[in-house]
Amino acid sequence: MQRPSRYQEVSSTAQPNVGQVSFYDSLIGTLIIVLPLLIAVGVIFRKRHRASALRKQIAVLEQLWQINLTRDDCH
Repeated sequence: MQRPSRYQEVSSTAQPNVGQVSFYDSLIGTLIIVLPLLIAVGVIFRKRHRASALRKQIAVLEQLWQINLTRDDCH
């Protein structure tokens, strides 16, 4: 019986899958591309929504101000 050597040669019958992309690699690649785009679109739409909400609030306050002016004129 031979003693095993310190350095044994390891042979593998499976060849590396060169050219095949795993599901996780494609998922990570997609997320790297899509997430920054979604964040940018979210920031843009949030700014637009905030601006329109502020315009509506200003319009309501101006209407209240006009109502108060007409009430003060009547007294």
